[in-house]
Amino acid sequence: RKEWENVGKYSNIIWLEDAVSKLGIEMFKRNSRIGYNFCAPEIWYPAELHRDHFLSIFRTVEDPDENEDVLTPMQIETPAERTLKNYPFLLDTESKISLLHQWIDFQHEKEYQIRNDPNETIEIYVRRDHLLVDTVQNLGPFVEDFHRKIRVNFVNSEGTEEAGFGAGVFKELLSEFVEANLSLDYKLFSPTKMHMIYPDVYNGENDPIYLRRMEFFGSMIGKVIYEKSLVELNFAPFFLSLVLDDSYTPSLSDFYYYDPEMYRSLYQLMQLDPDKFEDLDLVFSIDKMNKSTGKNEEIPLMENGSNVSVSHENVNDFIRLIVKYYLKAPLILASANAFRKGLTRVVPSNCFEMLNVYEFQLLISGKEGRIDVQDLRMNCNYTNGYHENHPTIQLFWVLVDTMTADEQTLLLKFATSVPRAPVLGFGSMEPLFCIHKHVSGTEFLPSSNTCFNILKLPTYESIETMREKILYAITSNSGF
Repeated sequence: RKEWENVGKYSNIIWLEDAVSKLGIEMFKRNSRIGYNFCAPEIWYPAELHRDHFLSIFRTVEDPDENEDVLTPMQIETPAERTLKNYPFLLDTESKISLLHQWIDFQHEKEYQIRNDPNETIEIYVRRDHLLVDTVQNLGPFVEDFHRKIRVNFVNSEGTEEAGFGAGVFKELLSEFVEANLSLDYKLFSPTKMHMIYPDVYNGENDPIYLRRMEFFGSMIGKVIYEKSLVELNFAPFFLSLVLDDSYTPSLSDFYYYDPEMYRSLYQLMQLDPDKFEDLDLVFSIDKMNKSTGKNEEIPLMENGSNVSVSHENVNDFIRLIVKYYLKAPLILASANAFRKGLTRVVPSNCFEMLNVYEFQLLISGKEGRIDVQDLRMNCNYTNGYHENHPTIQLFWVLVDTMTADEQTLLLKFATSVPRAPVLGFGSMEPLFCIHKHVSGTEFLPSSNTCFNILKLPTYESIETMREKILYAITSNSGF
């Protein structure tokens, strides 16, 4: 009430709208956390809402100043955009990502001449055995021009330029660049106990160009989004929360994705009887091994923390500081800021204001779980003699439909390099999934060309043989 009476120059209605918006967004974020849904997701999306009103976001600017560039969508905030910014939960995930893709299509159309002018194409040469270094050195000077097309020429270990051209080769570079940044040699990220990635604090503190590398990595993810592609990445939610909002304060529930066992211990501590804290002999400090010396060090969580005992009265403060130390350490926050800086060089930050962490992850990596086989089938091309009614193709779709979710994931990764389906369905995959008739005999395994989402399938005549060959190929990583 006191805040209501002291809103100053702002009207009570504006203050109330802002408060309701913030409350709604916070509740929606909490409900979106994996395993923490307190209500059905569809309850947020009003059935009577005319979503086309929001999706018709593009407009023309009448009589623009001839000396100024025409403003593009997302540069002018319309009532629809302002509503979506304040109440992002009014649209479901697919609608929001469709809206973002509309903006990308608009940009592609606006830059059609530049993107299709060979003289404007960024051309680079990348040695396979120096992929990370060559990518950074050759693309680094062009991060401000990532809206242009990029032509990649791979050079093998013998110094010979490989055959291949087009968007598919750049897609391959993106996938291998991401994988290289997760390797031990160039470790940019570390895995949590839940196998999600977040900035590698130790490498970050000992690598003088770590934040520059993180910024460039953000630009590459921006390029992934701008080209409506997908990469295999599974970010820790607490890191993505900081990328989308540097004022975000991680909570104990975020800690679950970092270390489930430690999360349970902290949760139990919060529920502990008041008279049992003294027996634990806990203080506001933690013991952590110094990787440089190999010895444990006591790190205070607050000033003079080693002399402050944890009690029932201050246990919430203790947990809050533990969470902050691990999930919002200075290096992690600086990494999130660097990542965001690189990302928004390619795609404006206000394009992401309507997305929560879960939706952003879907945008770059696709949907987990069983694939929609009918959708894939309806958006599949056939080449070299195959067609929808070919006996081998008929067997293939029966087989895919009977595969487990894990097997479908492996098949998708084998053919496209990404194990998840696009959020907007396989019709949005570029290029579309394709099955090419393999001219070799049925004793051979299938192969793939992940650059162009092509599965090369021999003409197997029985589903048993097809299952055996395909499962062997997708589990042994034998592809292109």
